[in-house]
Amino acid sequence: MGRLFGTDGVRGVRVEVRNVPPGAVAEVDPRTIQVQVQGPISVVSRLGPQDFLARVDVNGDVQEGRRRVKVIIEAPRQIEVLAVMPAEVVVTVRKGG
Repeated sequence: MGRLFGTDGVRGVRVEVRNVPPGAVAEVDPRTIQVQVQGPISVVSRLGPQDFLARVDVNGDVQEGRRRVKVIIEAPRQIEVLAVMPAEVVVTVRKGG
């Protein structure tokens, strides 16, 4: 008997901004993304947004302004990420105040 696999979409995965330079504030748009995943049905059926880590890294870039940054996803073991929607988000960096 083979293992049963399934696919599903998980909405509302919050995007974190990493490596914001000191004295700066970074905002991300959109704040949440959707992840399309595949894996054992017994695991996929229990997944929620809290099971994923979505992050963007501004690499300490101190330049103010907007930029598009690719989203990096960490998923639970046994789960394959098929798609991230959107794959990039807009990060706005400005001086903190």
